[in-house]
This record gives sequence, structure tokens and C-alpha cells, in this order.
Amino acid sequence: MKHVQLGKTDLVVSRICFGCWQLSPRFWGNISIEDWNKALERAIELGINFIDTADAYGDGFAEITLGEFLKKHKCRQKLIIATKFYWNFTDPARRYPDTSYDYIIRECEASLKRLNTDYIDLYQIHAWDPLTRPEEVAAALITLQKQGKIRWIGVSNMNVHQMSMYLRYMDIECLQPLYNLLDRDVEKEELPFCLEKKIGVITYSSLARGILTGKYREDEKFEDSFTVHIITKEDKESIEERLLSIAEVNKVEVELINIDLNKEGERFVKEVSSSQSQSFENIKKSQSSNKTSKSVRVDIDRLDNLMNLVSELIIIKTRLEGLEADNRNSETASAIEYLERITTNLHDAVMKVRMVPVERVFNRFPRMVRDLSYELGKKIILNMYGQDTE
Repeated sequence: MKHVQLGKTDLVVSRICFGCWQLSPRFWGNISIEDWNKALERAIELGINFIDTADAYGDGFAEITLGEFLKKHKCRQKLIIATKFYWNFTDPARRYPDTSYDYIIRECEASLKRLNTDYIDLYQIHAWDPLTRPEEVAAALITLQKQGKIRWIGVSNMNVHQMSMYLRYMDIECLQPLYNLLDRDVEKEELPFCLEKKIGVITYSSLARGILTGKYREDEKFEDSFTVHIITKEDKESIEERLLSIAEVNKVEVELINIDLNKEGERFVKEVSSSQSQSFENIKKSQSSNKTSKSVRVDIDRLDNLMNLVSELIIIKTRLEGLEADNRNSETASAIEYLERITTNLHDAVMKVRMVPVERVFNRFPRMVRDLSYELGKKIILNMYGQDTE
């Protein structure tokens, strides 16, 4: 097994990292823990010393299982452990992003306890959280570093602009992106950026979740139908419309066979069948309502990136205004005035396009109320309505 230095850190890790995402039943179903332990034992025998997990894998289950392994085999000092934070899964049925200062501190403590260790080698932000200021996130992570609870800081699933935002307030030693022979988008910007900044890179889904293993052949046949479990409070019509929209965007022909509502009134079970004979137009016509829409679908991450770029443009414009005030040049003043008009119009246009369900903002309220309840020692009942409003 070959070993390399990870970025600028003092961590010397095996070229192959043992990932723990498979210990997330909501994604992959239940697997044999006995087989998982045997696989990890064999990996260590072959020289793998790098283990990557996350608090959200199985809502803590992956960390607990890894922690039990470390305790049983007394091998913590031989291994480099990486884990992540981002999802608040206090209520498993209603996850929401949480990278607030207080939550990071608490969740790190929880991860340490689950992992049966007193330090984490690489602590990673699982994804970009637009609701929490980068300096707040950095303050929490730097505090944990000073306390000796984490050694190095990394990020996952982030683009260059998002990493740059964090780099203003702290060092980033590692990026964990999706990367394999079929998914190579990070080659355009993220990998060159990491090379320039000497940021280490560890990838996930390196075998495209099995597609690149040779398991699937050209004549492979799959079942005609499958079941999807979704926890939601939307009505059946809304669920049907969303599923068909997703299928259309991904150019997959499907036919919704059945939508059932269970006794709790929140978990819908859908049976979805591939339909080679039915086109999207025929599927849409079968719906009770077929309204013409002038809207287009925009990737939310790209739109967020556009908003960030507009913000940077405004900052640069402000700096130019300061320079112009010192130099008093009429041509420069005219150019800045023109730039201000364009920037203002662009900012307004992006803000109008950037409409999302307010639930993404509302998701912060339970956390805030929970923290307040904890501080005051009182029970607070929070009821929210209108989360679907954009």
C-alpha cells in the first residue's frame, strides 16, 4: 500500500481510504455489520490507515459502529480518522443544515463520544451552508483546534468560490469532491485551485457507485419497477408532479403506478415503473391539470454561485469608488457610475430569480428555538406554517 502526505498537513495517509457511507440505511439499506467489520480488518491488514465517515451517515450509526471497532481492536493510534458535520438530525424525520457555532461545538463532542476517541484527525464541513456566516463556522473550528479536539480542517462538496469564502478566515487542508471517470467536473476549477493552494484532495464515489467495477454489462436487465420512500406532508398530486418533473429533467421515461399514504400521514410510498412505450407528453396529458409554464429550471448551486459573484462585484465597485474619490478623474467617475447601474440591475435581477421555498430559511427556527429553550430551561412549542411559499 502506498502512502502520501495529505496536503500541507502532517498526515501520511494510504492512497486508498476506507469510506463508511454504506452504514447509512436510508441510502443503502441494512448491511451485515459482521461483514463490514471483516472488510475493515482486511483493509487495515493491507495497509489502509485512513478511515472517512460522517455524523450524518445513519444519523450517527456509522460513527458508533466505527467507534466500537476502534475500541475492540485498540487501534485508534494506528489510524487516521476523518469525519464530517453539516446536517442537524436531532429529529431524523426533519433534517436541516446547521453549521452554527454552538451546533458545531456540540456535534464535535457527540462525534468524539460516538467514535470512542478524544481527537479527530480531519474534521470536514460536509457541504456549503449559505445561511451561516463563514467567519462563524471558522470561529468554531479554530476553537476546537485550540482545544485539541480536531487536528485539521477540511471541506466537502464545495466549489472554488465557497472554499475561498472560508479561506478568508481559516486554513482548509482538504477537499472531498465527487470524482471518477464519469464525473469529472472538478477538473475544470476545483482541482487546479487545490493544486495551487496545496489543498489535499480525497474523492468519493471513485467507482461511480459500482458502475466502473465491471459489475454491469451492456445487456444488463433491471427490474421494471421499484419503490421510493419519501417523508413529506405534500399531497399526492404535488408528489406526482415533482417526480415527473425530475424524470423529465433527467430524460428518464417513467410511469407512476401507485402512490400510497401510510397511517402516519407523512410517509408516501411510490411504485415507479419504467415505461418505454409512454412519452413524457402522454404522461403529462394523463394528469388532471396540465398548465403551461414559462419557468425554467436552474440549478440552485449555480444560482447561489451567481449571487456570490454579484456580491464580489459590488465589493470591487465600492473599492473603485474609494480610489476614484482620491484621484478625482472624470472618465473614471463616469465609468464607475455606469458600473453601478449595471451592478444594481444585475443584483436586482438575480434576487428576483433566486426564489426558493421559505422552508430553507424556516429550517433554522427549530434550532434557534431549541437553543433558547435549552438556555432558559423551558419547554417551547413552535408551530410553523407556509413553508412551501417561495
